[in-house]
Amino acid sequence: MRRPPSEDAQITHEQASHVGPGVARTPEQVVQRWRDLREMLIRQLDMFESGGLTLRSNDINVSSAAIRDLKRDILEFDALILGGA
Repeated sequence: MRRPPSEDAQITHEQASHVGPGVARTPEQVVQRWRDLREMLIRQLDMFESGGLTLRSNDINVSSAAIRDLKRDILEFDALILGGA
């Protein structure tokens, strides 16, 4: 049974409107966008860890892999964005 996405996981129109392709970004805008995305990823991570969100592939729960990947991706992007800021 699929659960509807949490309201916390929804991106608002305002958030989406400043993410246009091909738009020049200042370093400050890139860092702010990363902070917004990071918060969303951490909310998803919390949902996976609490069991409120599961990810299945071929009827196999792959949530533990998703948790591991989210943690790694957050750390990698932190290093990339904050290292270049």
